[in-house]
Amino acid sequence: RFLPFFADERAQVRLARRVRGVAPRGPLGGVRDAGGELITLLAEATRRATRIAVAMDARAFAAATRRTYYREARLGRADAVFALAALVLVVAIFALSASAGWLRVWDGRFAA
Repeated sequence: RFLPFFADERAQVRLARRVRGVAPRGPLGGVRDAGGELITLLAEATRRATRIAVAMDARAFAAATRRTYYREARLGRADAVFALAALVLVVAIFALSASAGWLRVWDGRFAA
């Protein structure tokens, strides 16, 4: 969920370092710069995690012992009929495929 943020932040850190005139020097300059970027990204990730934790506490996240819902979803007769019809359809498709010779069951070989 947060990986796109890391990509955006990395691009932002690289741009900021370029604006400040930080350029890799020597054959290991890129490695040193990557280390600096990594420290900056980890610091920002820690700040973001702290802000999210504070926001979750402020909203009493996980304070309720039982989950509350706006509208309780209950399974009815129509849901059971639909599930049964879907199951029958899947079984029928497999049976038809097997009888027509379309269904290939793996025989343990890896050859194509």
